[in-house]
Amino acid sequence: ATAGTNRAEIYASYSWDDDNNAQTPRVLVVGGDFELVIPGLFGPVIMTNLAVWRFNAQAGKYQWSNELGDTDGPVRTFAEFSAVSFDPDGSDGPIGTLPDPDGTVPRLYMGGSFTTPAVALAFRNGGAWSGAFGADAVNSGDVYALQVYNPPDSGDGRDQQDTPPLNEVLDPPDAPLSLWIGGRLNITSTVWGVTETNALWAWNGQFFDLPSSGTPFPDYHIRKGAQSG
Repeated sequence: ATAGTNRAEIYASYSWDDDNNAQTPRVLVVGGDFELVIPGLFGPVIMTNLAVWRFNAQAGKYQWSNELGDTDGPVRTFAEFSAVSFDPDGSDGPIGTLPDPDGTVPRLYMGGSFTTPAVALAFRNGGAWSGAFGADAVNSGDVYALQVYNPPDSGDGRDQQDTPPLNEVLDPPDAPLSLWIGGRLNITSTVWGVTETNALWAWNGQFFDLPSSGTPFPDYHIRKGAQSG
């Protein structure tokens, strides 16, 4: 427990199958604000804020494991996310399709109030936690919720026509499949050229985006007690 709690607390659990390791069966990942002490032949094993419940074939029983390491603050949420390729400004815009950075393997993401193994948000990459988000950076904050969301396609554009008279409508950009992140994060976004704190962000595998109504470009920010344009 941290100074903010006087007892062990569990905030999140997640059933996870590590597709990067064919030898690893599905396990239960548990996060919270706790120290789990497991007696052992060579002294106790202490797991801090993060633990895995898995079947040990050699022992013939389920056991706690610290294979995912520890954090220095509470773990509050988990999600699996695999980014996809997308065109951020529609087929009529100057930007081409951005490639899929993840392939087909979903990554396990973890959010909370920690600075190790990364600041507030981390994902599994090659058997280790990473906080590298391309050219963007998470500077400080807390994560309380993670949710993968795929917005509906906004439709196609339209050529100009005379009968009935209709103006041309450019192909609208489609918001990509993204990992939506709720909490309070200060992020440096290279795409938007800003460093700011916001209550809701969306990570699409290429850059952090601000929530918007139907496009991947920001038109409002969620702030405490108000919405500003």
